[in-house]
Amino acid sequence: MKGNKLIMISLILVTIISIASPIITCKGESEEFKLLSAYWGDTSQVEVTGGDYATLTIILRYEGKWSFNNLVAKLSLPEPFKTSDKSNMATIYYKSTVTPGSIIQLAYQIYISPQALKGTYLSNLNLEYFISNYGLISQTIQIPLEITGRPNIQLSLYNETLIEGKQTALLTIKNLGDADAYNLQISRAYSSSITINNVGDTYIEHIKPGENTTSTIEIYVPSGLKGKTVQINFDIRYIGPRNSIYTETKSIQALINPQDPQPKVDVKLSTGELYIGKINKLNITISNNGYSAIRNVKMSISTDATIKVFGSSTMYIDDLEPWQSSSIPIDVYVPLTTAATGTITISTTYYD
Repeated sequence: MKGNKLIMISLILVTIISIASPIITCKGESEEFKLLSAYWGDTSQVEVTGGDYATLTIILRYEGKWSFNNLVAKLSLPEPFKTSDKSNMATIYYKSTVTPGSIIQLAYQIYISPQALKGTYLSNLNLEYFISNYGLISQTIQIPLEITGRPNIQLSLYNETLIEGKQTALLTIKNLGDADAYNLQISRAYSSSITINNVGDTYIEHIKPGENTTSTIEIYVPSGLKGKTVQINFDIRYIGPRNSIYTETKSIQALINPQDPQPKVDVKLSTGELYIGKINKLNITISNNGYSAIRNVKMSISTDATIKVFGSSTMYIDDLEPWQSSSIPIDVYVPLTTAATGTITISTTYYD
């Protein structure tokens, strides 16, 4: 009987020890977090380029069945990305309680090297948390980091000076960034000193990096501003390569010319080569690159003895508005006995 009692006591002790032991004590892998989105920016997506400090926002959904409040999110950064303290590991200690179905938003401050190339890079987000019944749980999620580049639109006046009175000015629009700009529109131009008209007609569908284009605007400068500098503000809007919207105000300075400038007229021939024994078709292009219109334009053409121009040697153009050009075709005959060079002289007269 004594032996039987000892056996029963031993069985009871073994049972108690087994119940006190944890179910799982080792670290485990899970797939309970789902990546919903990852983008540059705080509340909305932005485009980034080399040299930027930017916020990387990662949004996750927890699809597990346990609750916890000890999530640690470690983001391993590849080159050319660093944290603000130049580390390649960014860590967030998420203090809020995570419950089934929770949406988790993580925001990392990231520095992008100025030498970074455009493209998509992959980083690893390691999530660790502790659940009392399971122990330490971890999960790794790949996060894409895209460097798209960013457009940078700058404005300037083709001629940096204006004159008093009404005039047409040429506005130069250039993309100094490293990404394409789309659907650029200048919605408004304003100044406290002068009047700007018809700027709302400016719309450009596409400007590549390094490219520029022009648009004409009507400006009226009141008297009394000669020698002074005025500021013109332009409200512009355009879209980047990933549909980020840029709304900016650009300002340029313009000097009101202290003297009344002469009209700037350019005359060019379409080619510098003539073929011996043939009738050569050329174009004379006259361009008004000044501020105001020129009127009653007259061109007189003369040649040396080696070449001949068919038709009238005097041609007329009614008017040329600022930044307007006109082309006139002419036929030039070069005899077989002509020397290697010949001269065509074009004289222009006009009223401004």
